[in-house]
Amino acid sequence: MVSRKKRHKQASWSPGGVLLCAGLATLLLCLSAQEVLCAEVTLAWSENENEPDLAGYRVFWRELGEAYDYSARFKEVESTTCRVPDLKLSVMYYFVVRAFDLNQNESENSDDVGWIGVGETQSVTLQGSGAYDSLGEIASYEWVHSGTSLDLFGTTSSTLSFVAPSVDSNGETLEFTLTVTDKNGLIATDLVFVHIYNDPLVRLEIRGIGDSPPETIIEETTTACYEAWAEFENEQGDTYRQEATQSSSWQIDSPFASLKYNNNLGCMELSATEVVVGQEALFTADYTFNIVSRSAELDIDIIDISDGDSDGDGMPDWWEIEYGLNPYNSNDAGTDLDGDGLDNLD
Repeated sequence: MVSRKKRHKQASWSPGGVLLCAGLATLLLCLSAQEVLCAEVTLAWSENENEPDLAGYRVFWRELGEAYDYSARFKEVESTTCRVPDLKLSVMYYFVVRAFDLNQNESENSDDVGWIGVGETQSVTLQGSGAYDSLGEIASYEWVHSGTSLDLFGTTSSTLSFVAPSVDSNGETLEFTLTVTDKNGLIATDLVFVHIYNDPLVRLEIRGIGDSPPETIIEETTTACYEAWAEFENEQGDTYRQEATQSSSWQIDSPFASLKYNNNLGCMELSATEVVVGQEALFTADYTFNIVSRSAELDIDIIDISDGDSDGDGMPDWWEIEYGLNPYNSNDAGTDLDGDGLDNLD
């Protein structure tokens, strides 16, 4: 959401005593070919001049609907450029910069800029309805863009919409400026960059939490967490992966298991119920990006932790699971897991 409080007067000094130069109030966001592959952006701003005690800059970012976390989500640099990696597609981000001196005094925020990456032919909506004027009424909105010609809808309203154009393998970045004017003629502006990708979605994979191997054998009355990872490939054959858990559709075909999204862990959580005998379940995820859809499947075994012995090898299922054996493979009874000279069954 483009949300800017109107500035009627701009202070020259922050409470910490670091001069906030006018050049710092404008961030330029650029993408190189490498950044397109890695879903990274580079921010650039003008240098604070005539400040011998200037130590550097801190770049902060947030997702739409979040507040800036000034204690955790930031990068500290000495130069006037900063690369921010690991951005998600189809998520609006905002960025601000603060200067700081040798005594760790910080300036106020620069004006923020927005960025979002979308697929070609995808419908895009930019919101400016959060703009407000503490001293009067907003008289007008005006959206202006640079880049490929587009059919824009709502150029004089708070909401702008358009369909992303087709692009070549390098993609394209479009720049949008929203100008808000109140009835007294005072003006505020906001800047958003929209990067259009044409990278096709190659495949989807179900993984364990933190991109670890997924659990396929689960004890009854326990839970397991899973993530979906999408893989993209451009015309040069370069690939990159992006976590797509929350934006995927999930299903499981068993009455002995249920699914819910775990907000704390950021994963899809599978909960297995109590079973009398071992049960099998098919776990699926579907993900769509830029009108291309991919699916992934995972076979899950829900194990009865009583004295059941699914593979008939003489070792209870619960014992095999606890010691890293396969309760559905009778051949592991004759192996020596701990190297003590005795078979597992002994």
